[in-house]
Amino acid sequence: MADIHPHVQRILINEEQIRTRLVEMGAQIAQDYKDAKDVVLVAILKGSFIFIAGAYFISIKKSIS
Repeated sequence: MADIHPHVQRILINEEQIRTRLVEMGAQIAQDYKDAKDVVLVAILKGSFIFIAGAYFISIKKSIS
């Protein structure tokens, strides 16, 4: 794990927990939209594009806006 910034006292959710949850969410989205022609992911909040750009965890045809 990378060095933690001096102002950080503890990590609440670690990298592995985030990765696991992303895979779970991706599976649920793929199941919910399995018959959809296309799915559009819209990043709204500042910094959210970085998160959604890693949408590899969603195994369906998609576009990102």
